[in-house]
Amino acid sequence: MSNKLTGLKIEYTKLTSSEKQELKKFINEFDGKSEFEKGQVNENLRKSLGPINSTACPVCGK
Repeated sequence: MSNKLTGLKIEYTKLTSSEKQELKKFINEFDGKSEFEKGQVNENLRKSLGPINSTACPVCGK
């Protein structure tokens, strides 16, 4: 298992039940999209969220 996946699993355990449901819905909808649509979703998320905080991401280190 990769460090990135382990980090995501740890962060998942910290979510509330409603946040977990929201994430599951997002994943199911995302997986049903074409590769082009997935690229658009990824780009839109990165643009709309920008840097979430001033520290490095605990999952990917960026």
